Amino acid sequence: MRRLALVLLGPMLLTSCATIATGRFEEIHVSSSPSAADATLVCAGHPSGEGKTPATFKIRRNAGDCTLTVRKEGFEERTMALEQGVNPAYWGNMIFSPVPPAAAYATAISDSGKAAGVGLVAAGLAIFGVDFWTGAVHAHKPGTVDLVLKPK
Repeated sequence: MRRLALVLLGPMLLTSCATIATGRFEEIHVSSSPSAADATLVCAGHPSGEGKTPATFKIRRNAGDCTLTVRKEGFEERTMALEQGVNPAYWGNMIFSPVPPAAAYATAISDSGKAAGVGLVAAGLAIFGVDFWTGAVHAHKPGTVDLVLKPK
């Protein structure tokens, strides 16, 4: 049983991949042609940043769906949606977490293993839940925006 615990320890350190690999915040990069346009980012109905292009906005990964508006005197205003989706780093949990197979193994080997299996299932839920709790399970698409403004 100790060997099993040691074998599981290394890969378990790689779980909660999105939180470890990408963090709770992300950067949205915005550029425009012509540059020096006013850019405003609104996420879930709340102002999340404004600046002149090229601009970088730092937002929480779980900020909700966002709307980016870029405007400049003498040019047509451009608005685009940035949708909150699943962070690709989250799928690393499926690859690196040994908890589900270990739980299945522990449950199948004996009656005494059933308790260990239940404990491992609970640990697995906690491991996978970290990315949801921190918000790191999310990422906005697109993360880089380059807009061409048309003259009026």
